[in-house]
Amino acid sequence: MMFASRRVLLFLCGSSFCSLFVSLFLVRTTVRNNLHFTVRTHDLRNSQETIGHISLSQGMRMMPTFKNDTPTTLKEIMAREQERRLSLLRDGCKHFNKSHRNPVDYSHMLVNDAHGILFNFIPKVSCSTWKRIFRKLYVHNKTGHFKLGAYSAEEKSTRIANYRKVLFVRDPMSRILSTYMSKFCALATGNDSRLQRSWENWYGRDIVKRYRGIKVKTLKGGEHLNITMTEFMNYIVDVGSGIKMTPINDHWLPQNVVSHPCQIGYDFIGHFEDLSVEGPYVLKWLKVDHLVQFPKYHVSKAVENLVKYYKEVPLGVVHKVTGYYEKDYKLFGYSADNIASQLTKGLFGKYDQERISQH
Repeated sequence: MMFASRRVLLFLCGSSFCSLFVSLFLVRTTVRNNLHFTVRTHDLRNSQETIGHISLSQGMRMMPTFKNDTPTTLKEIMAREQERRLSLLRDGCKHFNKSHRNPVDYSHMLVNDAHGILFNFIPKVSCSTWKRIFRKLYVHNKTGHFKLGAYSAEEKSTRIANYRKVLFVRDPMSRILSTYMSKFCALATGNDSRLQRSWENWYGRDIVKRYRGIKVKTLKGGEHLNITMTEFMNYIVDVGSGIKMTPINDHWLPQNVVSHPCQIGYDFIGHFEDLSVEGPYVLKWLKVDHLVQFPKYHVSKAVENLVKYYKEVPLGVVHKVTGYYEKDYKLFGYSADNIASQLTKGLFGKYDQERISQH
């Protein structure tokens, strides 16, 4: 444990975040990851008036600040937070000079004509959950197509201009870790599937050829390549984001490439880290909560997994990958600095608790 701690401290001191984390190491402080609001709100699942504790998990994002009075209701909190996120997005689009005339891929845009909704799903951002929700809405009223791409150019433009447009995003490093765990680790543990086998055959063999200098034939059942997180991260950067999007590489391509936020002009940007609150809320905001309910959300083990997998990844590789996702960080309000913060908390936290218990 202490070896791992020293390794991460060296990791941090090799970066621009050194002073922050040396301070964290010396004072042994616990980083607060949640903003807690005690509010009188409406329970979105059972429609009962309650006095509850709304927790907007900060995860790996920049902390929001409120210029005026602190909001006291869920509706006010969400309105302020959306104002902040959309403002960051607009500023980011100007910073990167993202043109509204750039071509848009609509393959990830779900549409519900009956309720005037567009929802852009991003793989590894609860996309399976959102697809199920929109299929249920579609069954309730089979009006028009299920995906925006099926419409003509004029019909697309009309819907984009008039429908409520929703997007959920996730911290980039957490998202690619989730991709790695579900598409490469599951094979090694025997949890095989056709899609996961495709990942090994289509991308795993190329990864092994690039970084191990070994040419591998098509894999058969039971065989796997034990792709490492470092190899996967190097591959992401080396193939770049200019490749043609497919139903597989969209799991790691930057979220701005998958969702085109500067061209679409979303009305609501949700964060995966706050899904337990924002999932039910957005269904109510869309006025469909009487038709579908957001399923019970299980708390993510993102911090534990970050420590487990990223502590063995070289600093240079981490820097390359955070640079690769620079636009996602700036457009969606996440902070690459907090990756190291999560690692620090995860590696030092247990040691600190042991020290405290001895006094």
